[in-house]
Amino acid sequence: MERVLEVTPRAAAHIRRHLATQPAGTALRLGIRRTGCSGYAYTLDYAGGEAGDDHVADCDGLAIRIGRDALPVLAGTTVDLVRDGLNEKFVFQNPHARG
Repeated sequence: MERVLEVTPRAAAHIRRHLATQPAGTALRLGIRRTGCSGYAYTLDYAGGEAGDDHVADCDGLAIRIGRDALPVLAGTTVDLVRDGLNEKFVFQNPHARG
């Protein structure tokens, strides 16, 4: 079965460190929201408890929850963590992104 989501080792380590500081956070929830006329922005949040209607992607033992409505947009995405000077940020390489 094809992986819905790929998380690089650097991004996974960063997520694990932050989840360890959240008593109720057992997973990361990745979603999308509409921005502007024709675009999307990625949303990240801590998730705990039941997954509900979320798809749970196992990325090397790291649980990433994805809302069912976001699956078609996020399928095949790779999440990486890049450092730029003193700043770190997640970068999403999404095969469905245009422009």
